[in-house]
Amino acid sequence: MFRVRIGRVGLGLALVFTALTLPAAATSKASGSPEREARQTRSLACHGSTMLRAVRLPSALEPVCDLVGRKIMDEGGVGAHVPPPGWGVAVNALTLTGEQVFAIETRADRSVLLLDVGLERSDQEAATASQSAATAGAACRDGAWRNRGVSERDNHRWRFNPAHRPSGLSVSAARRAIAAGRGYFADQHNDCGYAAVEGANAPTITYRGTTSRAPGIGADGACSRHDGVNVVGFGSLRRTSAIASTCYWYVRREIRESDAKLGRTNARWTTSPGRRCTRAMDIASVMAHETGHTFGLSHPRGSHPSLTMNGRIPACSKAFRTLGRGDIRGIRAKYGG
Repeated sequence: MFRVRIGRVGLGLALVFTALTLPAAATSKASGSPEREARQTRSLACHGSTMLRAVRLPSALEPVCDLVGRKIMDEGGVGAHVPPPGWGVAVNALTLTGEQVFAIETRADRSVLLLDVGLERSDQEAATASQSAATAGAACRDGAWRNRGVSERDNHRWRFNPAHRPSGLSVSAARRAIAAGRGYFADQHNDCGYAAVEGANAPTITYRGTTSRAPGIGADGACSRHDGVNVVGFGSLRRTSAIASTCYWYVRREIRESDAKLGRTNARWTTSPGRRCTRAMDIASVMAHETGHTFGLSHPRGSHPSLTMNGRIPACSKAFRTLGRGDIRGIRAKYGG
């Protein structure tokens, strides 16, 4: 009798225990429900700090609160302030080991889209590529290119901010090197025999003088608010791994402004890399690359060490002043020819 009674009590306890744990299980399932996730997202976006982490947010943010002006940072030291409705902003960062890209678009209803979230794959092959890899022969065989889906349809008028340039580099020398690099891309300078794209849609660049305005890119690699002036200059990127970064703001896939910053903290710079060069970056080569972003090209996927738009440019090389087949193909596809 005693044993039977214990068995019944045990069974009763088991039944009670099961009945009590069922609501807990249901609660556990509810914790992953869309409603709860929406509440968590709303809490993060609407009641968090000024800066938000892209990896903690969904790729599409409904307009539950006004995010315009808030800073959203992605991995790898790139980010942007959320643009006004109808606008998009994108950043392309050139690092010593690969590329970083990130973009934000705000729809008319103030919902926000996050694009290219997460660390990009470091291009190990490119990271170990020798300077000799960027030969004319290799460049003229590699047809890879990548489109960002936006274009610069007007004559790109830009200004140079001479502040924060490296010591020993004069204003005129820095300006000439930057202008030369921009011209190499816009003029489609190549050794492959390709003629430059001509016509109303051809990429054009005009230098408009110096300015005291800084490029709209913070030390943390975040694109700030656009101000209507295209600025190139040197400055701090100390809170990133980038050596150079370009931000552009666009409306209906047309670029309205583009700024570029050459970092003072993660690289040394030269206007004429020679035999004594060790780790300095060629200003003209990097600016040819950054100008490609200004006109809507991105880094091609994989390793393409002979192309100007490759995700990494080695130190002490001026070979990237000369565009390759893939770079030219990208320009022709976007701007005719």
